[in-house]
Amino acid sequence: MEDPPYIRNLDGEAIYIRGDVFVEQCANGSACFLCAKSRSDAESEFDREHVIPQWLLRVAGLHRSTMTMPNAQKINYSRLTIPCCKRCNRRLAREFEDPISKSRQKSLLHLAKLFANNDYELPHKWSAFILLKLAIHDFRWKRDVSKQGSPMLGSFYDWNEIHHLSCLARTAISRFQIDPDAVGSILITEQEDSEFDLMTNMDPLSLMIRLDGLCLISVPCDGTYAAKLHRDLIRRLAGRRLSGFEQMELFCRYTSAASLLKPRLVFETTADGIIRLCDRVPFEFRPDKAELKRAYGRLLDYHLKMRGLYDGIDGLQEITVLKGEHTFFGNELRPFMPTS
Repeated sequence: MEDPPYIRNLDGEAIYIRGDVFVEQCANGSACFLCAKSRSDAESEFDREHVIPQWLLRVAGLHRSTMTMPNAQKINYSRLTIPCCKRCNRRLAREFEDPISKSRQKSLLHLAKLFANNDYELPHKWSAFILLKLAIHDFRWKRDVSKQGSPMLGSFYDWNEIHHLSCLARTAISRFQIDPDAVGSILITEQEDSEFDLMTNMDPLSLMIRLDGLCLISVPCDGTYAAKLHRDLIRRLAGRRLSGFEQMELFCRYTSAASLLKPRLVFETTADGIIRLCDRVPFEFRPDKAELKRAYGRLLDYHLKMRGLYDGIDGLQEITVLKGEHTFFGNELRPFMPTS
């Protein structure tokens, strides 16, 4: 029996949207991506939700800066927006952006403690929320802007995983609970500078944000597989702050590990309001080392070229700058706390 297209609360807001309906109505911008209210509804007021939060744009001075999209096109950060009803816009600010921005204003220690609460649930949801908005934004951009009839970027994404991100973001309305097994890999490191940086990957879904001395790396749909695979590596790296390139390396290592996880994980929302993983990741699963090295090299090669930092022809096979001792906390690791 097929799931109903929607499950709505008493206010008419969708607390659950079936995957195909989400793509047809929310991803294409005809409805609010969170509550599914139609833009043609006369009672619904719509706004533009910034993919990168406004407070983050201000702090990092990004309103006039550009980012490179997966189709190599550059776009101003302030133009990265998607349709969202005003009610959900305000709700999302209260749920995610206000606590993080206010905590960041207090101290690095305060922000680190906020992230560590409830087994890193807030950074898990927040990173999923940002990736969800990026995917919806890409659904309206051509893969090759020079070719007429080129398919949209978003049509190449795994919308089963993106639907899972939408369920995580929608907990701001539904108040559904997230089963611990449905949480993805989270790594939060202390960095040696306060530079802003954003890196994303859409297959598999992953994100890195560097800001104010902390770096967040998230792989929200891997069931903590990347964190478990790199547990020994991370435990060996303890004691000092990481450089931007070292954090890029960890981002690529986590992402490439998740890319080899087969089959991809499947998530579901149960009738009693639990977002859970259908099948746990078999802990004994180990990718072929040579295949993992190639996947990591290809990914690092891609991100370096996108940033104009590398122009190699044959691609990277292995590169590492992870030397010495580093400071970290994240899935199943003993948390560190910055001293200020």
